Amino acid sequence: MTQDELRKLKKIRKLLRKTEKLIRSLIEEETSYSAETEDIIDATITLQRQLTRNKEETTSIINYASKKENGHYEAAEKLLDFWNSLPYVRKHQRKTTRVYFLSAQKIVQLMRGKFGIMNFLDMDWIEARKIPASLLIKKWSEDEIKEGLKNLSCLFDPKYWPSNKAHLPRNLSELLYNPLKKNSLFLFCSANKPRLITESSFLKQISEYHAKMKAKENPVLNKWFPTPRSLYNEFERWMQKRKLDSSDISLRRLDSWAWDKFVKETSEDIGVDLNSGQRIEK
Repeated sequence: MTQDELRKLKKIRKLLRKTEKLIRSLIEEETSYSAETEDIIDATITLQRQLTRNKEETTSIINYASKKENGHYEAAEKLLDFWNSLPYVRKHQRKTTRVYFLSAQKIVQLMRGKFGIMNFLDMDWIEARKIPASLLIKKWSEDEIKEGLKNLSCLFDPKYWPSNKAHLPRNLSELLYNPLKKNSLFLFCSANKPRLITESSFLKQISEYHAKMKAKENPVLNKWFPTPRSLYNEFERWMQKRKLDSSDISLRRLDSWAWDKFVKETSEDIGVDLNSGQRIEK
């Protein structure tokens, strides 16, 4: 690495250190980023883009930061080998590729307890999926990461949710941290155990809900939702209409925000509260 690259890297890290204390305190308090923190983060991203326009320079900095400066890179390589041994997942075996470097970098961040600081996660997404904020600054052991990767691989197993896997990212680096969506399926799978696909899982919950609705005793409800399957299908249509990710299993639960909003909007549309069966005065 040249002296010029070192100076640029130091500038980036100096600014990142200013955000670290603020973000760490916010994560520990399980709160959202403040406007001040967002401004600093935006400034950091801007500086990073200015300093890393050249693709070769970017790769060089990633290589240096991941491989030379921290002592966890060998462990990261072993964990990548473990990932490559799992069924159904995309393999990353060429160590010279950018995807391999980025995957190793994210694993190193997990081991150092800096994953939630170095990656700008959507805290609303984290909270909605009931991911403990402590996982963002946790110093993960190799065994814990290995367990998380194993859970993560189940997303691609036909026996496990989601049934529709078309929208899942395939590269491990994006599964660890998706910079476009600002989320981490690795964290989600670490906080939520894999679920086997069974027709009765979500449909059973809806059947129990439908029984409490007593739809047969209410002409309006009986017209719209004569069976649990009709209620299930209407929720599926509601998801598609709002372009929600049908592969997101956290939404296909009766304790999800999506179900609550579906019930509220559907109740208003038909003029009857699905929960109570009472008419809604407009």
